[in-house]
Amino acid sequence: MYKDFCSNNCEASTDYSETVLRLQNSDSFSDTAYRLSYEHEERDWFANAQIESTGADFRTDLGFGSFADHEKVVIGGGYNWYSENSWWNRIRVDGDWDITHNDNNELLEKETEVYFSVHGKRQSYFELGLLHRERVGLRHDPSVLTITNNTTLFLEDAASIYFEYRPISSLYLSSYFSYGDQIDYDNDRLGTQFQFQPTLTWDIGKHLQLDLRHTYRKLDIQDDNLFIANLTDLRFTYQLDQRQFLRLIAIYSDIERNQALYPNNEVHMQVKQLGTQLLYSYKLNPLTKFFVGYSDSAEQNTSIHSLTKNEQSVFMKFSYAWLN
Repeated sequence: MYKDFCSNNCEASTDYSETVLRLQNSDSFSDTAYRLSYEHEERDWFANAQIESTGADFRTDLGFGSFADHEKVVIGGGYNWYSENSWWNRIRVDGDWDITHNDNNELLEKETEVYFSVHGKRQSYFELGLLHRERVGLRHDPSVLTITNNTTLFLEDAASIYFEYRPISSLYLSSYFSYGDQIDYDNDRLGTQFQFQPTLTWDIGKHLQLDLRHTYRKLDIQDDNLFIANLTDLRFTYQLDQRQFLRLIAIYSDIERNQALYPNNEVHMQVKQLGTQLLYSYKLNPLTKFFVGYSDSAEQNTSIHSLTKNEQSVFMKFSYAWLN
């Protein structure tokens, strides 16, 4: 079965992926996965601890498990302060420390996170986060699973700010900023990332809602820009009544890459994509729903000089649940 996951029919060891290496076994194999957690919470403080483990021969190819051959230990906690006569009602300081090894006790990741947050009036919330992490990159020799002396251990430091606010009952605003070190896994090196994510939700009257989200992200490698990505998600939802609504969705992405910084990959200098969808939904009851809609997508790159439609579809879905 391992050959189904191999490129170029496994002609060379460099064609082997991690999945291939773990499946290349002539005998049957099995392993164990488990997770144990403990939480204690009081009014002013809380603490938690967790250990989760997935054996090297544990396979979840048909399920939702994303990792094998790892054991992660997490220890965390925090403290709360409360106020009833000020502009804020709760201040919290919390964080956790975690460390991850594989079955051979090789270090995969070690991380410390600390957060300071404030809940205030008008459903306002502010959070400042600091992160310090040691994490391994790609294997230098992908034909073996060894970590020690076969990977680079990168040191990442980053900071983040999150803010949300409801100035009036019909308007919700939020913003997320992050800045710090980030591994460029395409080329196995450390870069500097900046990310900005503002959101807006506006209830226009009793029936119409506008939901707008944007993500701006860039990654720099030694003062040279590797890529800049912009993603905009715009949604209009018109609630006809309690049972039915009509929704228009438009998602636009624009990614610019510095081709000179991708020595091992052929990439387009710029790629633009636009996807739209019109959806109608009718709900007979909470367990019985009907959907019908239309969607399309368009793309522009160095070979296609304007947004060109490349996919169109009409779809319908009906769900019903039987109750005893």
